[in-house]
Amino acid sequence: MEMRVLVVSGFHLRSRLIESSLNKLGYFRIAPSSSIGEAVDLAGCVAGGVELLIADVDVCSASDMHLLNRSWCRGEISNVIFCGNSLAASELEDFPGLLGCMPALFGVEMLRVLIDRMESCPQLLCWRELGG
Repeated sequence: MEMRVLVVSGFHLRSRLIESSLNKLGYFRIAPSSSIGEAVDLAGCVAGGVELLIADVDVCSASDMHLLNRSWCRGEISNVIFCGNSLAASELEDFPGLLGCMPALFGVEMLRVLIDRMESCPQLLCWRELGG
């Protein structure tokens, strides 16, 4: 599995949980980032872009969402999963490339379902909400 993943979180423990969950699913090309700006810069430097960005909405601002949108439009980031405690579905539902939303505390199985959807339908551009 060659998927490139960026994990954005201001909380080190949450980043480690996400990385550990991805490792259990067989994904090891994971780069942590502490901000959306840093993640967008990293995605822009990767030839072919990044297949998945998992972002902690608790550290996302409106300008961060604008940066993500621009990066998605340039093809630097293909799919996005948001996680966190303050998920506002109404703000996220129109985000292009949104694969799904997860609560801050999630199981590996929830992550597996989202990734399976992404791999079975790479052009998935509609909002999905699972659990939480």
